[in-house]
This record gives sequence, structure tokens and C-alpha cells, in this order.
Amino acid sequence: MRLAATCVLLWVAFSPRLNAQSGPVLVFEHATVIEATDRPPLADVSVTIRGAVIESIRPTGDAPAIGRLPGTTVVDASGKFMIPGLWDMHAHLFALDKAFPVLIANGITGVRDMYSGNAPRAYAPWRNRPDSVRFVVSGMIDGPVRPESPGAILVSNADEARLGVELLAANGAEFIKVYSSLSREAYLALAAEARRIGIPFAGHVPETVSPAEAAEAGQLSQEHLINILLASSTKEDELRAARLALLTDPALSAPERARLFGFPPEEGLLDTYDPPKAAALFETLANYGVWQTPTLVVLKRYAEAGPEILKTPYMQDLPADKLAEFKAHVTRLLKRYEQLVGDMHRVGIQFLAGTDTSPATGIPLGESLHDELELLVESGLTPLEALQSATRSPAFYFGVLSVMGTVEAGKSADLVLLDANPLDDIRNTRKIRSVVMRGRYYPRETLDAMLAANAK
Repeated sequence: MRLAATCVLLWVAFSPRLNAQSGPVLVFEHATVIEATDRPPLADVSVTIRGAVIESIRPTGDAPAIGRLPGTTVVDASGKFMIPGLWDMHAHLFALDKAFPVLIANGITGVRDMYSGNAPRAYAPWRNRPDSVRFVVSGMIDGPVRPESPGAILVSNADEARLGVELLAANGAEFIKVYSSLSREAYLALAAEARRIGIPFAGHVPETVSPAEAAEAGQLSQEHLINILLASSTKEDELRAARLALLTDPALSAPERARLFGFPPEEGLLDTYDPPKAAALFETLANYGVWQTPTLVVLKRYAEAGPEILKTPYMQDLPADKLAEFKAHVTRLLKRYEQLVGDMHRVGIQFLAGTDTSPATGIPLGESLHDELELLVESGLTPLEALQSATRSPAFYFGVLSVMGTVEAGKSADLVLLDANPLDDIRNTRKIRSVVMRGRYYPRETLDAMLAANAK
């Protein structure tokens, strides 16, 4: 039911731009195609693109002679590997004119924007531009104790929550992002109203509900593995009460509160993990089909950061002499979260690749998605499963797998050509030879020029 609602919204958002089956013709010859399905790669094929759609994929020797027609661009893809365009499923978009070239140069052709302080309609001028990536935008609803979320709708009760959902849906939000300080009453009312009018909701699991309850309420995805360990603890009630107290503690600065929630203290959390309780939670999440977006790259970047990280908003009040201690703590959390992802993956929970890139987090745009794919493999996913978390899975999540997300005839021509096989080593997703976005061809020299222009 949740996927059906998502499909309606996203079909409206995407289908007008995927039906352009006329226009310039682009042919990649002698490519190896990695569809991002469960089928094996297709070796030595020709991929013909007309306009913004993949017209055909055939063995190179059987491909039509369209490559000899005037006006057709032919690319020799011998020794290259074609994959679908990548999606960053947890990003915060700022300065779109600068963000989109960096994303495209990193093979990212789609973004789920998890709220950036802008009204959803502010993105409208970029919707159909040939030089923009595809994007899905949210409006955010949170409780009243988080004034540092500019532009978010802050609600105190069920009536305000219902009204917030209606306002955001009427003003162009394609989904609702829920956040940490929502009261239980407001969250459950929001969930019911979102289901009633058919708009998806995703985001943080509020501190007042458990991940299992969020799944039962219909939350489509849960971000950052929030409170998965807490809900698997023998001291869940005690730990939850402590976190709720932190939400309103006047002695905490906004950066300190963000650090405590983003990188929770280990004491009482890691040592009270109860495997049977975790197994029951995982079964619930898997049964409800709830997607997880771990954003492991956030922990990796903070664990490896130098003193420059102290300049980011979340770290600006951390004493410099505490940085090493903080990094050691985050390193231990990362290892535990990687184990958690592996455990969840083995019972069938599905994952989306996301980065939490934004000026506030200090996570760099574009390149961090490749870091996340590597971390997912380190956590137990195969290279193909990690690749699918940024290609096929986003399309399935949005309900538009029939028109995008894999390299197949009739689907959108959002593609990346690689110099090496990512199924041998997921790090090969960085070895980008060219990108096709909305059927538009970006060779390596063009991608380099785009990155150079944005570095100025």
C-alpha cells in the first residue's frame, strides 16, 4: 500500500521526462552491461540510446547499422562496464547550480533530498532542465524543541501534525520527512494522515516511538540506524528515557545535542545488546518491508577527520583536545554499525545507499556515495547488492522500477560507463569514463571540466 502511494507520486514526477524517445542517437559499442538485476553481465553488446531512453541492447555484431547514420554519436566501450546511474538516497541539496555538476561527475543521476530548508516548490525550475539530476524533495515536520531546523513545520499535537501533512502535500512535497523530537501523539497522527491522503513519510525514527512501531505506522524508510541498538537493548526503557531528557536539556548546545544523538554514548548501549530481542526487531522490520539508509559514511568521515572537522556546525564547540577521544568513540561505533548492517542484511532487510551530505555535516558531495558503497560491502553486502542499493533499490522504493533503475531497453538513459568492473571491486564505481544523464552524453573531459569549474 505504501509503495502504491509512492508510485503514484513518483510516476507523475518522472514519467514526463522519460517518454522523450525522439532526439539524438547515442550508441555504445562493445560494452559489458551490468544491468543491476540478478542476471549476469552482458558482454560485448551495443547499447543504443534515442533521446532520453535506452532503445535497445544487442550483441554488437547483431546491432543495427544506426551507428553509421549522420548525427549519431558512437562510443567505443571496449573493455568498459556500463551500470545504471547512481542515486544518493539521503542528501541535503544546497546551491543546485553547483551541486548538480558535481553529482553528475561522480556518476550520481538522482537524489532523494532529505530536507534542505527550502520550500518544495523552490526546486520546480530545475525539474526539467537537461543539466540537472533527477530529484525527489521533502518537507520536514518535527517537534517544537528543535528551532535549529529552519523552515521545518514544528508541531505540538495531533491536530497540528495533520495540518502539517496537508500543507506540505499541497505545496509540492513528494514525501514527508519526520524528525527526532516529534511527540508520540503527533507522530501517530502524522502517520495516519499521510496514509489517508497517500503521501509517503520517511526519515528519523522519533525518540518517542520504537523502530518497530515506526514500521507498523507505515514509515517507508528509517535513517542512520537510529535507535536500532537501543531497541535491541535489555535496558531499552531506561536508555530511551535518558535520550528523551537530552532533547530538552537546556544545558546542551545544539551541536552537543546533535553529537549525542548522532554518535550515541557506548556505555549501557553496546554492552546490553540482546540477540533474541534484536532478532525479533529485525523480523518485524523485514516483514513490514521497511528500508534502512545507514549513512555509514558519516561515521567513517568523522572517525578519520583531521582538525578541520571542528569548523563544521556539529563540531564547532568540541574542545580540540577532545577530538582524538571523540574519533576513537566514533570508530568503535562504526565497527558496531557495520556488524549491525550485516546482521540485518542476512535476515532480508533492504538497504538504500545515502550519505547525509550537507554543509552542516561536512560530508562531501558526490564522492561520499562511493565511500558508502564500500562500507556496505565491508558490512557484508556483495558488490552487486551494494550497487543495487544505489540503482535498482531506489527505483523499487519509489515505485518506478518499470522506467528506471536498471540497464534495460525501454528504461531511462541515466547511465555510467566505468573503466573497471565494480562486481570485482566496488571501488571501481569511482573509475568513471563517461556519464549519460537524461540521454545527454558527458565524456571524461567534460566531467573533468565540470569539476574544475566548481572547484573555483
